[in-house]
Amino acid sequence: MKLKHRLADITDRRIALLNKISDQRTEIAAISQQWKHPLAIAELGIKAAHFVRAHPGWIIGGVTALVVWRRNGLVHLAKGYWRYFPAIVSYGFKLLPPLFSPSDRHKHKSSSDER
Repeated sequence: MKLKHRLADITDRRIALLNKISDQRTEIAAISQQWKHPLAIAELGIKAAHFVRAHPGWIIGGVTALVVWRRNGLVHLAKGYWRYFPAIVSYGFKLLPPLFSPSDRHKHKSSSDER
């Protein structure tokens, strides 16, 4: 008799725990729905950061082009600054190596060494 009573207690406790688990799953589902939109925005920000890290020249060039175009216009740029083009290009090549990460530098060196 004592064993049957103990088995009934264990069964009741198991049912109570299963009900509690079901309630917690429902609560977690509601919480995850609240976080769905903010996490999607954070993921988009991380993707943007990876893009900027992978393509810094595009960002710098785009911002520079917008500033120059907004300030003087492209015709004024073509008339007045064409003579400075070689200096700008050589200065740009001096800036490029620090923008690469060490692993990128290793990739660029190994591809030139293979030739």
